[in-house]
Amino acid sequence: MQTVAGFILTRTARDTTQGCELEYWVASASGPARVLIQEHEPVFFLERGNGKVAGGRRETLELATMPGIPVDGVYFKTLRQMRDARESLDRQGVPAFESDVKPEDRYLMERFIRGGCVIEGGATEKGGYREFINPVMRPSEETPPFKLLSLDIETHGFEGAIYSIGVARELTPRP
Repeated sequence: MQTVAGFILTRTARDTTQGCELEYWVASASGPARVLIQEHEPVFFLERGNGKVAGGRRETLELATMPGIPVDGVYFKTLRQMRDARESLDRQGVPAFESDVKPEDRYLMERFIRGGCVIEGGATEKGGYREFINPVMRPSEETPPFKLLSLDIETHGFEGAIYSIGVARELTPRP
């Protein structure tokens, strides 16, 4: 069992033959780490009793919409199944709540991880990095000494509303 504190640099989700897999690359004081979360279930939410969904597992949850309408979670084995279900619901005129939240982002949000994290689990040494498969991840205040500027703009498409703009700047002074 190893414990590594680091900062998430990249995140992605993809379908594999086993289901949806999340991948995170983390910078740490002891070098780079790759985190794989295998057989992850992408999810969105539907008003209780509303909409028929093929390919998903529907569960009653203790959650509600902003006006207080109870919702169910609909869980999928793959990203493709989730996208197909969302498109089918769109054609039916049934809203799928939070279907636009990427699974790799939701995983971090549900754990309150905003960048800094602690990874706990078994690790395998690979060519120049450590790989963790299905570790426990939790938030931390870890921040590497950044040397570059990064700008992230979240929008609704190319011509839609701007939701947020984030900037990370150089934190390490140059000599």
